[in-house]
Amino acid sequence: MLVGDACKTFTPQTETASADSSIEDLIRAVARDRGTRYLHIVDGEGKLLGIVGVRELMRVVGSQHINRDIRVALAFARAQTARDIMREAISVRTDDTVEKALEVAVKNWLDDLPVTDEAGRVVGYLDCFEILTNLEK
Repeated sequence: MLVGDACKTFTPQTETASADSSIEDLIRAVARDRGTRYLHIVDGEGKLLGIVGVRELMRVVGSQHINRDIRVALAFARAQTARDIMREAISVRTDDTVEKALEVAVKNWLDDLPVTDEAGRVVGYLDCFEILTNLEK
């Protein structure tokens, strides 16, 4: 089965944000849907630039809070943007196989994979359960 078919079947919607989004905006975005573990950072054309996960958000606030007052930690976090904390975007394309998605996920220790079209625009994502249930289809 191709990733594009699995993506259409399961989760065609994905949370995105711009590289200039504030940390506060990112926290609000993940708080809207408790199931959101990652935000896909995209440019103005929807092309994938990077990923910000809940872990990165916890680190940016928590690393400052360990040695400081929480108000100082939050002020530090507010001064940063998605661009400052995003990590490399590892993704699969709609025309890749689900088997390739499994390989990429395992190699990079990822639970979810952004799915992009041939132009690099985010069109959805596959989570680990969707990958596993579509392997032999």
